[in-house]
Amino acid sequence: MMSMMGNGKVYNQLDELEKILSEKTEKDEEWDILEIGEVKPVYTGKIKERLQKLPPQALVFAILVKYFEKFKEVVKITKFTKITFEVDKKVLEPILSKPLLSFEADNFGPFTKEIYDILGFLQNLDLVEIENKGDQTEITLTKKGLEVFKERISREIPEEVLKMIEIVVERYGSLNHDELLRQVYNEYPEFAEKSRVKEKYLY
Repeated sequence: MMSMMGNGKVYNQLDELEKILSEKTEKDEEWDILEIGEVKPVYTGKIKERLQKLPPQALVFAILVKYFEKFKEVVKITKFTKITFEVDKKVLEPILSKPLLSFEADNFGPFTKEIYDILGFLQNLDLVEIENKGDQTEITLTKKGLEVFKERISREIPEEVLKMIEIVVERYGSLNHDELLRQVYNEYPEFAEKSRVKEKYLY
């Protein structure tokens, strides 16, 4: 059981999401099981069709925006990669029936070069700023990025998906570096096999 599950605010979000999803039952018939916290029934028919039409850049950008909306701070690339991995495994892969990004086990857990390619794409559009500080890479959402997301991109992503992304981002984004690696490694030990620090974090 994750420590965040005791957080009353997360429970409120889960209740809100469950209400959103329950309203879909009268309109749509094709459902699949997707567990986000305590929320399990998630309609995947039309949602899947809509997500398949979106480029990965839009969904990764949504994860980044949700992080900044909640925490209002720069995020290091390592942390953002792990949060994106969790969103992919818990939200996007179950809906799309395949991973959004090609994560693989690496020196510090799940990694994909696609993250860097997507962030470079977003930077070229002035939607994010990327700054290298020594061996650390920090990502910041620009004012233009937030405006573009709210006015255009958010309208293309189903409300249910944005809410689920928000829940996962809040849960994992609130963890510090050690807590996040420990959580990811123990949830998905197959992605920690090549990690240089797995002995420190695996139970």
